[in-house]
Amino acid sequence: MTAFVQLSDELFINNGYHRKVYFYPGQPDKCIKIPYTEVGKMTVKRELNYIQVLRNRKLDLHIMPEYFGTVETNRGTGYVYELIVNYDRTPAKCAGDFFRDSELLHQYFDRLVEGHCMVRDNLYQNQIVTMRLTPPNILMPEVSPGEYVFRVVSDIGSPVAIHLDYHVAYFARQKVTKRWNEYKKEILRLFPGEQMEKFSKLI
Repeated sequence: MTAFVQLSDELFINNGYHRKVYFYPGQPDKCIKIPYTEVGKMTVKRELNYIQVLRNRKLDLHIMPEYFGTVETNRGTGYVYELIVNYDRTPAKCAGDFFRDSELLHQYFDRLVEGHCMVRDNLYQNQIVTMRLTPPNILMPEVSPGEYVFRVVSDIGSPVAIHLDYHVAYFARQKVTKRWNEYKKEILRLFPGEQMEKFSKLI
């Protein structure tokens, strides 16, 4: 992508720890992420290098937002990704939004279990390593009223110097299992209660 894109405050979506996210004007299915710290720039480099490794290995990456390339903007170099939103263009909920709302958790309990098991199995089968997994990393866009799918966003890749887990299935799957067990502990810490105890045992 070579176009210059003019961004404004009206296009702003949200602000992560190291990246700002904007709607891509004229491209309703895309967003632009702009790192604003050195850590953010390093994070983007790590993620893009890893995405290329996974693509070269012909693995299924549909669980992650698709990456399209870079654009220059009035606010710096932007990285263009698939925009994950609901069918009505409203922001997608993350797993944590369901965990903290007892009514939503009860209503969608079975779908949450099913979707989390799908995420776990997809990451394992496709050897997709993450820095960490937290509830905000698992987005649940509503594709039709009451129907949710599951996508994993941000924190893709590994910080280690020698990336055996990028190239060897055994090490990648070890890392995936480790991150998943950490995730189960994290959601119980953040959202204690009987329902979540039951939930963690089913995923």
